[in-house]
Amino acid sequence: MKTHITILLLFFSIEGFGQLSYEYKKFSRNQDFYICSVPYSNQEYDTLGQTQIFDSSDKLIWKVNRYFAGETVFLSDNGKKLVFIEPFSDRDNSPLRIYSQNGILKAYGTEELVDTSEGSCKYNWVYSTFYLGKPNYDSAVNILIFDEYLPNEVEKRMESDYIFLMGEELNIVTCENVILVINLGVGRITNRINDAYSYFTKTKVNNGRVKFEKYPTKFELEYGIPELSSGEAFEIALAKYLNMKSYIPDGSPNRNDGFGFELKLLIDKNGKAEILEIDLESESNKNRIIDFIESADFETKYIPENIEKAYFTDRIFLKKK
Repeated sequence: MKTHITILLLFFSIEGFGQLSYEYKKFSRNQDFYICSVPYSNQEYDTLGQTQIFDSSDKLIWKVNRYFAGETVFLSDNGKKLVFIEPFSDRDNSPLRIYSQNGILKAYGTEELVDTSEGSCKYNWVYSTFYLGKPNYDSAVNILIFDEYLPNEVEKRMESDYIFLMGEELNIVTCENVILVINLGVGRITNRINDAYSYFTKTKVNNGRVKFEKYPTKFELEYGIPELSSGEAFEIALAKYLNMKSYIPDGSPNRNDGFGFELKLLIDKNGKAEILEIDLESESNKNRIIDFIESADFETKYIPENIEKAYFTDRIFLKKK
């Protein structure tokens, strides 16, 4: 019997509102340095947040103004290079990035790493048996579906250890059955090993483990903007300020007396908001909304205890009274 697995399952395999991002410490192999990365949102592979690099005496050495997913970030033994791997990336991104104190040292585009026009590389650049099954496009639901692929033991090991650390060399198994070798001290790809399958067949890969400490980062609000510190709902207070009314759209056509807009905020522990995005064409309304947000004091109980600010988003609908 043929089994179909949708591509969506790989990305949405969690149940409900799970923990996708969290604060963590991840050490260099020799434990002389460590990364401390703090997220501002509960979105997997989001960049909102801050990352700091410390030495073993907890002295801050340098920092990067973004968050890195902990499982795929690595630090060199001298603490001067940080390598981040983004497993899920389209061909327009740079899924392999190397940072130093001066910023991005090298960003490898997907097409620099693999040929995205062939086989499973059309769907993902790192090795995954998920994409080895025959792809089928289901036009009824507009998604790509893959036949189930049953990997052998070598393929299972290639998938489970698609990233492995051997000394200062970070190795990545790609969709092309090639191993990319990154020297963490140098901060670039220094070798490519063809036929990863043969390598795993002949070599017992001892993945060098590094110390990795996760700290629970509980985001309380899945979707929505926090109320004001006074307890009044944000959208109601905003509507009053604009002499309008907030409403919930019911799908009725030709509603020309109102408008909706997407709002994305970063709110700190002092209750002050930084506007990340406000999707509104009317400049007059937009400026007044900005003035209101900048003067507002927000409730801070939804911000996780161990971080200083958090991301909130909602779609707001307003109409004339």
